[in-house]
Amino acid sequence: MILDARESDKTLRREMKRRFPSLEITNLTYGDFQWRGNGENGAVVIGAERKTLLDLRHSMEDGRLIGRQLPGLSRFCSGHVYLVIEGVYKVDKDGCMLIPRGRGWRPLGWGSRGGLRYSAYVSFLNTIAVMTDVTVVRTAGPSETAKSVEMLHRWWVKPWSGHRGLADIPTPKKLEWEAKVGEGVKAVMSPTYCLKFLAFTVPGVGKDKAVLISRKFKSIESIVDASEKELMSIPGVGRVLAKRIKMVTRSEK
Repeated sequence: MILDARESDKTLRREMKRRFPSLEITNLTYGDFQWRGNGENGAVVIGAERKTLLDLRHSMEDGRLIGRQLPGLSRFCSGHVYLVIEGVYKVDKDGCMLIPRGRGWRPLGWGSRGGLRYSAYVSFLNTIAVMTDVTVVRTAGPSETAKSVEMLHRWWVKPWSGHRGLADIPTPKKLEWEAKVGEGVKAVMSPTYCLKFLAFTVPGVGKDKAVLISRKFKSIESIVDASEKELMSIPGVGRVLAKRIKMVTRSEK
């Protein structure tokens, strides 16, 4: 685990040293945390950028987070990038964000610009998450940030094959399309998508039957072209379920 030397928060440094005895502290070109982990195809580098709420406010104004920091970190890291937003806040009746100050609260802003509106905050972070594939993590303070980084590190050092709990949830990266040349060019779903589609879309199929069906029929198109009798040759698939599979996959083709 590497911590950027410019991270001067004493609590964060203490907690990171406690959780990572071999912690290396050095100047990082991009990001505040970097570590190696296990990706789907081998070793990868993971990066995380830490922003307090006030620093995030400044970053939204000057554009350095979107314009330089996250793009640079994304280019450097071969695994994944996280944005850690640190700090406690509340929203007033006008929709402006407030942060603690002494025994009270003050607007998350400065000078005549006023406080940051909560709607702008949510929109900004959602744009980052959706458009850049960066995962946003929120923490209350430095101690929770260190704990979160520890948990992320623990996840990534685990062998990729060990992440089986959510393996059946279809994601855009898993829903791959293949090109098949026949009469013209026709999009045909891959065996992986075929399995996910059957398991999550066709009532009564489930994971086990979906595995058996996708082994015999490599695409949605091949299922559409199959007869009900061929589908019924799969253990657990009766006439009613075969008709249902045909009906649903025909509408997907």
